[in-house]
Amino acid sequence: MKPKTQDLKELAKYAKCHGYTVEIKSDHIVAANNNGAVRTGSMETLKKVAGGGK
Repeated sequence: MKPKTQDLKELAKYAKCHGYTVEIKSDHIVAANNNGAVRTGSMETLKKVAGGGK
């Protein structure tokens, strides 16, 4: 199941709030910071990474 563009925009917004630079791809985003990059289409995954595993 492909995420909707709106969902990817929400992911990008969330990642930017947590200090990531974000690149939106067709079906996922790439969020990068000083610790590396994460490629995801899932808010759940992004929250785990951005929230420090909480």
